Amino acid sequence: MVTLTIDGVEVTVERGATILEAAKKAGIRIPTLCHDKRLIPYGACRLCVVEVTARGRTRTMPACFNPARDGMEVATHTPKLIEARRLQLMLLLRSHPLLCPSCDAAGSCELQNLVHEYEVGELPFPRENRYFHVDNESPFIRFNMNLCIKCGMCVRICDEVQGERELSFINRGMVCEVSTDFGRPLGCELCGQCASVCPVGAICSKWLVGTGRLFELKRTDTTCSFCSLGCRLTLGEKDGKVVYVSSPPQSPNEGNLCVKGRYGWPYIYAEERLTKPLIRKNGALVETDWNEALSFVADRLKTLKSTRGATKLAALGSARLTNEEAYVLNRFVRTVMETPNLDHAGGYTYHALTEALWPMLGYPASPNSIREIRRAEVIVLLGADLNETHPVAKNEVIQAHGRNRAQVIVVDSVQTKLSGRLGTMFLPVPPGSEHLIAYAMLKWIISQELFDKKALDLKAEGFDDLVVSLEDYTTERVAKITGVEPELIAKAAKAYAEAGKATIVLTTGMNRLVNDVDLARAAANLALVTGRVGRESGGLHVFSEKANSQGALDMGLAPDLLPGFHRIEDEAARAKFSGAWD
Repeated sequence: MVTLTIDGVEVTVERGATILEAAKKAGIRIPTLCHDKRLIPYGACRLCVVEVTARGRTRTMPACFNPARDGMEVATHTPKLIEARRLQLMLLLRSHPLLCPSCDAAGSCELQNLVHEYEVGELPFPRENRYFHVDNESPFIRFNMNLCIKCGMCVRICDEVQGERELSFINRGMVCEVSTDFGRPLGCELCGQCASVCPVGAICSKWLVGTGRLFELKRTDTTCSFCSLGCRLTLGEKDGKVVYVSSPPQSPNEGNLCVKGRYGWPYIYAEERLTKPLIRKNGALVETDWNEALSFVADRLKTLKSTRGATKLAALGSARLTNEEAYVLNRFVRTVMETPNLDHAGGYTYHALTEALWPMLGYPASPNSIREIRRAEVIVLLGADLNETHPVAKNEVIQAHGRNRAQVIVVDSVQTKLSGRLGTMFLPVPPGSEHLIAYAMLKWIISQELFDKKALDLKAEGFDDLVVSLEDYTTERVAKITGVEPELIAKAAKAYAEAGKATIVLTTGMNRLVNDVDLARAAANLALVTGRVGRESGGLHVFSEKANSQGALDMGLAPDLLPGFHRIEDEAARAKFSGAWD
């Protein structure tokens, strides 16, 4: 830890923190136009300059990338600094179009706010004009580089967080602009991160253009309803309709969203959506009110239960229910309907948790948080195409690889975006055989005595039985089945076993061709044998398919007898059930 003084306020921060971070902790605001906590400090705008006195010398330096040191005395708002910032704003305005009334970012533009704060008036030097083509080719994003201030945040977030490297600076000087190579249309994920981070109106959401200003919108915080990561959303409403979606920087996902989370909201206004309950009358479905619909359901369930028995009833919930809804459904089915025939999510997206992790780790959940992935030294992706299933978790892998030089090991049957990155170790396998590679790695680690003996003694049992069960999983035998070179399997195992911090990631759901129980069991054994469980940036991550898959399990929305849904579906098809509630 280091202690310094900022504007007379003493503050203590971790060694390596910047002056800007220390000032924020002390509650002192330093203006900036190019800083974002998700990005590596860049120092482009020069608005965060401060006066630092250390060892009897006073110097002016940017606060965003200079580290805080013991004994520093920092001044953030002296007359000299205020004048320097005012001059820097004037230089930015020299070539910036003064289109504030019609600009897409009017009212939420950081440059506009700072110009007002520092009372910038007439420029003391002539303005210079530049003209760039306004790009409207993207379905979601509009580019107007005439408004760009060269902060570089869009370029950096595309590279450092998303791993796309789609945007870059083209040309130099006054004709410098942010664009793709050769000005081609965007060929990226269309996540909108570049638009969300732009401090001016150079890159913006097309759907908001002409609809309303950000300050006009009514804001409501909620949770994304797509994958199971649970990203925080802020819905912007105007005239009773959602017109814009963002994510607050202080959210667990740090403001990061994928294309579905940021631009996938129009489905709520789809014409095909049902807005009223339907009841079949005279062979046709007709609209009715909720009182009649609920009374009809209650009467039918009561009649079927009394005439045919509770065991002839079944209920299917959803992994997109809230915890409260899932709990109520669970209690209703088990205590009112009095039937054990309950399941959710199609019965195939959580077996890895309930049949593998629960008996092995004591609870059907991942033992580590998502944020820990970015600090891992080795990341093993077992059949996890995160770019397709959990894009915001993919960002954590990108940051670990880009900033910490983490070794990424991809075991998959398809080429993923992560498997094609420089430095990634890719083990291509036939579909459904990823668990064989995991067991071969485990066998090799044990044979080389790279396992954690102390962790096994403290946290695990049955090690001798595990060793016996792995006799057939030699690297040579698995290599013949999967086609992966035995040396490559051994290399992956060595990297995982010798890393200080290593984690395993796998996903469940419809992207998987087979049951994930064997894969999850192999991953858990790998983590246990090497002592990763219970350590920061270790253990394993099992990402489920739907928005509240974990909550559905926590609330007991799972069958007493497996295979659950498949048994219910089969018996319903054979007319063994008299009624089912879906």
